[in-house]
Amino acid sequence: MGLICLAPLICSLLEIPESAQGIFLKQIPFLLFFIKQQLLWIPFLGQALWALEYPTMKRYSKETLKSHPELRGKDLETAKLSCKKLRGHPVTILNYAEGTRFTPEKHARTKSSFINLLKPRVGGIHTVLSSLGDEITSILNVTLVYPGHSSPNFSDLLFGRVHKIVVRIESLKLGEGVVPTLETIRGKGGSLAVRNCLKELWNAKDNFISKIHSDAELNAETTQPTREAFSTESVGVSSTTPFSSE
Repeated sequence: MGLICLAPLICSLLEIPESAQGIFLKQIPFLLFFIKQQLLWIPFLGQALWALEYPTMKRYSKETLKSHPELRGKDLETAKLSCKKLRGHPVTILNYAEGTRFTPEKHARTKSSFINLLKPRVGGIHTVLSSLGDEITSILNVTLVYPGHSSPNFSDLLFGRVHKIVVRIESLKLGEGVVPTLETIRGKGGSLAVRNCLKELWNAKDNFISKIHSDAELNAETTQPTREAFSTESVGVSSTTPFSSE
């Protein structure tokens, strides 16, 4: 099968930035992520996504679910069908567990218990793990930090206001550490087990991001302002588990 890649969505670009992709280049199987089913109807783009077998999800609005309660859970059923098509193929599934980009407004509205992150959603991760867990070789817990920026937008990147990106990658295994076993995930309390796992991972991410921002503020106070060249710093990359498709 390959890997699952977990990452918070704190940038306006709906992908891992080029700097992070360079770290994964030729290290992990082909990267896929769940797309909205409506994207398949966009000329050219839709055909390309279909040909590459990107997994799909069909979202329903709150208004639609209110008037048609029988549609609840249908999005996860669609996701399960998409996962079945991936069985036996060496791929990496990128999952943004928060489901939406971080903004201060969303953070306040959702009353997130985290300082730098939104609450992770369990449904998609649980579906992938329960459907493909027996073929997953590793889970990559990826944290991207933009020191001095809580949620940089495209213009921040375009005009060079983001000078540095810190990338931390942690390789996890089912049944090790805070990650539940496949048997637990597929059991009656599987959703709760995955929720508790994500909470633990997000707490660690939150503390790590806070430390990076704090260090950046201290450095800014003790050094003269200069025009720093863009750089990427990689920390915490596991050397014990190879990121291969074999």
